[in-house]
Amino acid sequence: MPLLNEVSPGIFVVHLPLPMKPSIVNVTLVCGGDEWALIDTGLHSEESLAALRTAMDSAGCAPGQLRHIIATHHHPDHFGASQALRELTGAKVWIHRKEHESALHYAPGKRSDDVVAFFLRHGIPMYRFGRVPSPAEYWARLYQPARPDEFIDDGDEIEVGDLRFEVIGTPGHTQGHCVLYLRPRKLLIVGDHLLPKITPHVGLFPGGPQNPLADFLASQL
Repeated sequence: MPLLNEVSPGIFVVHLPLPMKPSIVNVTLVCGGDEWALIDTGLHSEESLAALRTAMDSAGCAPGQLRHIIATHHHPDHFGASQALRELTGAKVWIHRKEHESALHYAPGKRSDDVVAFFLRHGIPMYRFGRVPSPAEYWARLYQPARPDEFIDDGDEIEVGDLRFEVIGTPGHTQGHCVLYLRPRKLLIVGDHLLPKITPHVGLFPGGPQNPLADFLASQL
């Protein structure tokens, strides 16, 4: 599979490596004339960051031309390299407020008693397997999220040079998941709301919505 695929003039899908299945995550480079945007970031790993730099070079995007880093949601493969990329490029970081709040759950720390109680209540035998690492411990090296500069929400518009993307809220996979629509080209950048071969994961988690599947079904485009 090629690293870089131009799916529309100035719109490049980039396949970044993951150290687990699925073995890649798709991110999108957007050229809006005099400025560029990156939609989703990949993990914070040397391999992924090197692949992204190669893709940017191939597309003709110098680091200083990247003005916007826009995340569809907070998961590590979509937002994990946002801090490193902001330091590299100086770009403004955009994400939904609920996604920023969820990203804080990955900050270093131990799993709380409430979270353990949630898992036990739902039949997960936490103590049978010995010590189960928390998300913060598991993702520590690979997840370095930036503090956002701007929050996005359903109905917002983001200008990237001469392009204007509409933000559409699509909760379900995560509480504040958003997709980006370029209406003149009928082009939709979907994050994990739609996947080519599998269905997106929609599940319960501590402190989350009580019926995320209903949110997901209600947000179908």
